[in-house]
Amino acid sequence: MICLAGGSVAVIRDGSVCFEKKDIWFDPELNMILPPPSDTSDIKAEIIDCTGKYITPGFFDSHIHGGFGYDISNASAEGIVELSCRLAKCGISAFMPTTMTMPKDRIRKTLQAVSDAIVLLESTTGPHAEILGVHLEGPFLSAEKAGVQDKDHLMLPSIDLIHSLENDFPGLIRIIDVAPELEGAEEFCRNFADNYVLSAAHSAADYDTAMIFFANGGKSVTHMLNAMEPCLKRAPGIPGAAYDSEGTFVEVICDGIHVEPPVLRMIFDLFGDRVIAVSDCMSAAGMSDGTYELGGTEVTVKDGQAFNCDGKLAGSVTLLPEVAMRLRSAGISVDKILDAVIYAPYRRLDIETPTFGAGQPADINILDDDLKLVKVFSRGS
Repeated sequence: MICLAGGSVAVIRDGSVCFEKKDIWFDPELNMILPPPSDTSDIKAEIIDCTGKYITPGFFDSHIHGGFGYDISNASAEGIVELSCRLAKCGISAFMPTTMTMPKDRIRKTLQAVSDAIVLLESTTGPHAEILGVHLEGPFLSAEKAGVQDKDHLMLPSIDLIHSLENDFPGLIRIIDVAPELEGAEEFCRNFADNYVLSAAHSAADYDTAMIFFANGGKSVTHMLNAMEPCLKRAPGIPGAAYDSEGTFVEVICDGIHVEPPVLRMIFDLFGDRVIAVSDCMSAAGMSDGTYELGGTEVTVKDGQAFNCDGKLAGSVTLLPEVAMRLRSAGISVDKILDAVIYAPYRRLDIETPTFGAGQPADINILDDDLKLVKVFSRGS
């Protein structure tokens, strides 16, 4: 038995992240949070002093293309399992493998690998991050705003393709990215808004078009301000439409490179608990400088930044725990950061957020004032 004593424990109260001074007890062998004992005099437990530290659930990265040398779009099931285990060791307890624009047969191959990885993880008792579905980034994107997505395999929103993928991989896809201005996007939204999180992405849509997308069931924006028209005083675009659409979540790549710190502060102030911090990591995350792959595209990583051969940013190499630290150094409050890296991603999927209630899994991060990881417990160990 282990007791985390004296820390500031993150809890959700009245919809907001708050902190309570209390002890957290858990059994590492059972991977289970325990109720506080009424009498501790006869209990043999390892006491970890967490005074001055934050105690939180594990982080949730809902937009990640890979890491530690593994590219989701080209990985085996075993590779995705290894990625899951590596992510858990750095404080990430849940993630959504995210695809790229690629041929339909490769999309299927990737979904099969993720599906097989989920099965393999069910029998994995050691530290690992849970896979909470696939984030389908592409192929329903704008060629004008494709970025490093493969333009040769872009296509208009296809109801038939999603029905086919759902038939073969039921329940696996949770988020689908769509450029709202594409022909067929409105019908696509009306068909699938109740089944998936539809997210505006890689788009040249103006404000009015984006408003229609959100009115038809779009629920999210993928990597806000990247691969879209800017928010201007007379052309507010997707950011303005998201702001005006109550309940719309906004993903933000919070590495301080894709979006500058002053703009990050603005986004957090404007969107509040609708902000989801993501890494958008590719295979080079956790690795040294060099040449890597992102969904079939060659990417060069140097000094913590990833670029394709045209010099375009190609994802990130900043893992989510580092994102949290960079947000703290940018002046974002601790409660807002923890909401964005832990709780908001669950709310976007409309699934229960993690708690420290008795019987819950022991996925726990201990953080210092700068939100640097001090210790991680994954699956209790």
